[in-house]
Amino acid sequence: MPNLIATCAPENIDTATLTCSHLEWVNYAGGLPPLSAADGAVISGAIAAVWAVGYLVRISRKTAEENA
Repeated sequence: MPNLIATCAPENIDTATLTCSHLEWVNYAGGLPPLSAADGAVISGAIAAVWAVGYLVRISRKTAEENA
């Protein structure tokens, strides 16, 4: 099901009344692009790795503070 949005070409805008004389419906191409399952797994793995590194840094700082 396509996502449609209303748009108006600049030449169809009446500057006196700020209305559009010819409204057009076009497909909305915004949002996230479609991903395959493999691409999603790679991205989620990268996110998990960043969180894991951050957690390890936090734990090592706490341990260093406790032993100092």
